[in-house]
Amino acid sequence: MNGSLPMTEDRAPVSLSLKASPEVVACEFGEGIALLHLKSNVYYSLNSVGADIWEFIQNPSSKDEICKYIEEKFQIKKEVCRSDIEKILSEFEKYNLLASP
Repeated sequence: MNGSLPMTEDRAPVSLSLKASPEVVACEFGEGIALLHLKSNVYYSLNSVGADIWEFIQNPSSKDEICKYIEEKFQIKKEVCRSDIEKILSEFEKYNLLASP
């Protein structure tokens, strides 16, 4: 393996998918959501945009798909969206809120 993206037979490389961890449960909390990691018993809170991202990644999604969804829903510039998405996904990864590949 050379570190490149996985290939399909008749298409270009596919983007790696991100998905919410099954070890995390969520419930509405004010304008956002609260997350509970079932193994660590630690709570996390997300604002409304974070909540939309969390709901979106209940199904495997690429960063590009997430950005496109958020850009369209909130009418924000691609550069701003990409930066913000990178930050929140980094936090999700740091706290083991994403499913293992």
